Amino acid sequence: MTITFQLGHVDDAGNVHHGCGIDHYNCCGACNSPDFREFGCCDCVMEARDACPDCVLAVNVSNTNARAILERLGVEFDYCGTLDPTDLLGRAMTANIGQDDSGRPSSIETGAGGATMIDCGRSAGYFDRNFERLATLATIAQRRALPVVWG
Repeated sequence: MTITFQLGHVDDAGNVHHGCGIDHYNCCGACNSPDFREFGCCDCVMEARDACPDCVLAVNVSNTNARAILERLGVEFDYCGTLDPTDLLGRAMTANIGQDDSGRPSSIETGAGGATMIDCGRSAGYFDRNFERLATLATIAQRRALPVVWG
């Protein structure tokens, strides 16, 4: 399972929604919609998503890594949430100061009864790279007066 940090969008009623609002994964027949004309015909759905200026900012991580990222940001873990972009920017720029970011190796553990736990590990610099991406996301969200959401 994964968690994605992305721009939130606020509807006319003040409700916050995740993502850009375009269904990039199910666009059959939607190529003629105004939302898709901007990105071209969606013969390849992922190409449309990859061209979406909001979606390319998304930071997608595993649940385990999301927990670690939120912990370093000083935010209580939840599977979904919202942050003010100015708050996130400040946290992202300072979250890794003095922290160990040397990575950790992958591991496979088999428990009683044959249950297998796989930990894919983390490469060195993982947090620096993701906090840089989150800072970029927060900066764009700030400029557009949008919240940053995750889920």
